[in-house]
Amino acid sequence: MKKVIISILSLAMTASMTVPAFADTTADVQGKYKAGAESPVTISADITWEDMTFDYTEGEKTWNPETHQVDQADGKWTSDTKAIAVTNHSNVGIMAKFNFAPEGDIEGSFTKDGTSTDKLELDTIKNLEEGSAAPSDTMNFGITGGAISENCKLGTITVYITPNDNSNYIFTEAELNEAAVKKRIMKKDCFLPRKNGRKQSSFVV
Repeated sequence: MKKVIISILSLAMTASMTVPAFADTTADVQGKYKAGAESPVTISADITWEDMTFDYTEGEKTWNPETHQVDQADGKWTSDTKAIAVTNHSNVGIMAKFNFAPEGDIEGSFTKDGTSTDKLELDTIKNLEEGSAAPSDTMNFGITGGAISENCKLGTITVYITPNDNSNYIFTEAELNEAAVKKRIMKKDCFLPRKNGRKQSSFVV
């Protein structure tokens, strides 16, 4: 009986002993993703010019026996137009605006597909299928008026490139002056006289 009690006591002591805890020997390595900033708007475009030389033919001269003077018909410019090609390599759509600053009384005009315009709108290559060529379009320019008596400079064409984001960009001094005049008119004439006790407003556009 004594042996049995000792055995039970020994077993109870063993059960009450603290079992040693083993620390984890492995740990998962985690990665936390943070999205980077979008690439900034980058404007890059190629402009290819056809030779911008236009021929002017002097009018026919005839002797007038009544006035004893030479009568001369009006001269004329060649009717052909010259191409200006724009290719968009930007990461956004672009607008190309064309301006002609003439010398003297020279007149010129821009056309696209036979329609008068001074703007081209080009999509970004990001919106096209992979492997597509960069978006490109062509503006045509021709001399429509004025006369020359010798070889000379007719004027200067400037192409302005901006993001095509519907912003109201101002390119030339004339446009700046026009915008300033409109602003003054709007401030001055914004409100018309009251009619029937109601205030009416008018905006000049």
